[in-house]
Order: sequence, then structure tokens, then C-alpha cells
Amino acid sequence: MGVKFLCDAMLGKLARYLRLMGLDTEYDKDGSGKGLLLSARSENRILLTRNRRLLVDKAVFLVNSERPEEQLRSVIAGFRLRCKAKFFSRCLVCNRELVPVSKDEVAGRVPYYTYKHFDRYSLCPQCQRIYWAGSHHHNMKKRIDRILKERRDRDAKGLGRRVKGESSEDRSS
Repeated sequence: MGVKFLCDAMLGKLARYLRLMGLDTEYDKDGSGKGLLLSARSENRILLTRNRRLLVDKAVFLVNSERPEEQLRSVIAGFRLRCKAKFFSRCLVCNRELVPVSKDEVAGRVPYYTYKHFDRYSLCPQCQRIYWAGSHHHNMKKRIDRILKERRDRDAKGLGRRVKGESSEDRSS
């Protein structure tokens, strides 16, 4: 089983990026301090935060950047994430694993143009959102692929960075 994350209130867009990559990532927009640390520990998650005061625990990873793509780069580098991820396998809103559904099951629930031009759909069993591989899907996949390629290029040049106290095996997904 791969690494699981918990993003604090300052990292909502990062949570969506990680979910997009298929990584189990909870997002707590209301939690703070000790409550976040307790949640992370009890669910065996790494707490991702920009709050330096929470660096009292080895299960906390500090994200320095304010920009979501840079935040993602930092997490990919810090955890040496590889692209074994299952893109678009999780709901971007509630983190549940998506379930494939037939075209007939989404009839009347997606725009007509979408229904006419796409055949494959997924459904979130919790929030009932429907997903399909439209242009947004393609653009997001391209963006993530570019970030992962940058990571592979850095590793190939020996510029990869390890997080103190953990081996690359601990951080693989």
C-alpha cells in the first residue's frame, strides 16, 4: 500500500492534484494543530502543511511554496513518488475511489454533448459526481506528466532530494 496524505486548510489545490494522480489524500479545511496531527497519526497519513509550528512530528511534511504546482513538485521530490499512480481513479472532491459506470447509467446526468461524444464514465460512490476523459482530463494529465518528467530528469542527473530520516523505499508509492 502506498503513502497516504492529509492536507491542511492551506493546501486544497495540492490535495486535488494528488487525488488526480490517484493518491489517497484527505483534505481538512477546518482542522488545526493537534487535531490534524491526531487525525494523521490515527489514519497512518503524512500531514502536508505550510504551518511550521506543526513540525513536531516525523509524520509532518512542510510545503514551502504558495503555488500549487510547486507544492506538487515538492511532494513528488520529498517522497520520491513514481508514476505508478492511477490517474483519475479518485474523486477530486471527496477522495473516494471512482467506480466505472456504463454510458446508459449517466444518460440525463451529463450534458448532451458529453453524452454524445464520450463512452467511458466513472462515478464517485459517495458524492455521485460523474467523471469522463474530456479536454480538462487531457490537460491535467499533461500537466502532471510534465511535473513527473521533470522529477525523473532531476533523478537521472543526481539532483533528487531525500527527506531526512527516510529511505527511497519508504517513500515509493
